[in-house]
Amino acid sequence: MTCGNWEHIWLNEGFATHMASIYIENKFPANATVYRNAQINAITADPGGSVRVDDVNNPNRIFSQRLSYYKGSHLLYMLRWILSDAVFFPGVKNYLHRKIVRPTSCHFRDC
Repeated sequence: MTCGNWEHIWLNEGFATHMASIYIENKFPANATVYRNAQINAITADPGGSVRVDDVNNPNRIFSQRLSYYKGSHLLYMLRWILSDAVFFPGVKNYLHRKIVRPTSCHFRDC
């Protein structure tokens, strides 16, 4: 999936980071909490910050490990926790199926 603009790059990078976390949850369950806590510590090390990129001319902001990768992943983790795996994963599959044929602005509200 490719976003239609840089503002929502967190979906690409957040999903990639989240899928890596899911792999760790399954392959190395004893390390999963340590891994996720390290990400939370990185996210909360600085105040504020949105996953939505407000300065698309700043590569450091676009590819911010703290916001685009870790915080994006944790937003998905929270959504997954609220919905349950039984709802989250089919929803992601449906979203990708509907959006994979063209670049998207990556709005969940469009689902």
